[in-house]
Amino acid sequence: MSLILSDTLSVTSPESVNIMKRHQVNGEKLTELTAQILVSMWLSEAASKWMMEQLELLFRDKATYKGLYASS
Repeated sequence: MSLILSDTLSVTSPESVNIMKRHQVNGEKLTELTAQILVSMWLSEAASKWMMEQLELLFRDKATYKGLYASS
């Protein structure tokens, strides 16, 4: 399973995963992320906003979020 990122975000899934790993973002830290933190981690503002929207969906409604995944 992999998260589908829009082409307009100028970042790929592997790049975003590597950014999270480099900054040691684990499950607990994931809940503390803000768009500003993501921008400071060198994600674009558009990608940061998109990521926060996805996290909000994840934390609010797992059923909705499940539809955003594609089989890999």
